[in-house]
Amino acid sequence: MPTDSEIDLPGGQSLSEGLPLLHSGFPRAQLVQAVLRERQRWDQKMKRSRRELESYLDPLVARELYVPPKESEALSSGAVEASGALLAGIERARSKICQLMPEWQDYFSLPVRVMAAPRSYLGYSCLAEPQHIYLGSIEKQLGDEDLLLESYLHEFAHLWLFFVQEIAPFQSAYVSETFTLPSGTKGRSLTQAIDAAFVAAVLRRYYIRLRNESREQVLSAYLGGCISTIRASAYFTPTGREAFLQLAEELTADG
Repeated sequence: MPTDSEIDLPGGQSLSEGLPLLHSGFPRAQLVQAVLRERQRWDQKMKRSRRELESYLDPLVARELYVPPKESEALSSGAVEASGALLAGIERARSKICQLMPEWQDYFSLPVRVMAAPRSYLGYSCLAEPQHIYLGSIEKQLGDEDLLLESYLHEFAHLWLFFVQEIAPFQSAYVSETFTLPSGTKGRSLTQAIDAAFVAAVLRRYYIRLRNESREQVLSAYLGGCISTIRASAYFTPTGREAFLQLAEELTADG
């Protein structure tokens, strides 16, 4: 994949104009097209037959371009496509989110492959499996629609920031620096810490609109903790630094 200095963000804009889901003027459609062009270029570098640009929006086609890390293989093992009650629950969650946040409606047109995993985690996604969401603890989540909604929105937010990262990485390559997230999770890279802050910001926006002050406060503290933890890093790319600054500003946003 290209380095940060080799590619411009869609529409000639930078992340100083905002982040997906968090900024009303973010060029969502242009970002998608930029990602598809990058996926097509990457496919051609691997000497494979040329495919139509729009075919790279298929989660299964996109997944062929990457080699998932061992962690991903372990977490996704045994997963099957969501169906039945889980799929119905996801549809209700999506409808509820879009009703409360109509400005996010277009984001949900993105093709996403939701997988049910026989695992104890609530949700999992990674850049190396584009447009894939893995949900675990299925019985628990089916019994709690609010939990399922947050798990789904959490992972869905990740997918959109992964789109940005496909064309513009957030940190210098081969950096050994790691961080401990506010949750206590250790060994996270700078990019993973930015990802965590972004998800907290997206969920915070949702709960502000829902007027759930207790959840908003928890997420604000988590977001602030992520920002404080990584602010002194010397390994931001220009795009990563812009993402960081946008997320720091979210601490004063009222949704």
